[in-house]
Amino acid sequence: IFPLYSRLKKEEVLDHFVRGQIYGYIVSHPGQHYNSMRADLKVTNGTLAHHLRTLEMMGFIKSYREGVFKRFYPIEVSVPQGRGVQLSDLQTHILEMIRGGSGPTQADIASRLEVTQQTVSYNLRTLSREGAIRLEKDGRNTRYYPPAA
Repeated sequence: IFPLYSRLKKEEVLDHFVRGQIYGYIVSHPGQHYNSMRADLKVTNGTLAHHLRTLEMMGFIKSYREGVFKRFYPIEVSVPQGRGVQLSDLQTHILEMIRGGSGPTQADIASRLEVTQQTVSYNLRTLSREGAIRLEKDGRNTRYYPPAA
């Protein structure tokens, strides 16, 4: 009987170029989330998922779910507790626009940031649920503002 897979030894895990690159990224950017890593490293979804799973199974990294994000840390780094809500780059841009604007609508935000209204809607719901923004109905439109102080 021949196994359909090769057994990977711990000392050989980082010999794979892409896997070593992913591990190096996690060491230098502990706590980054999946999509950020995928964009920064320019790897496909399947490739990143496979190598992260391998690194975690072999004891090089650990993952921690924080809201909608799954964050990755080197095994020797302790996971910070109580960090509060970690915002994505898009959520940060949305907040900046809301703080600097006069009650933008979803369509205003989508147009200005050049993303779909569905993406903006999802992120606005998340920000609202976390108390980072407040919304006010204005006829058919909903306008978004910083939270009341």
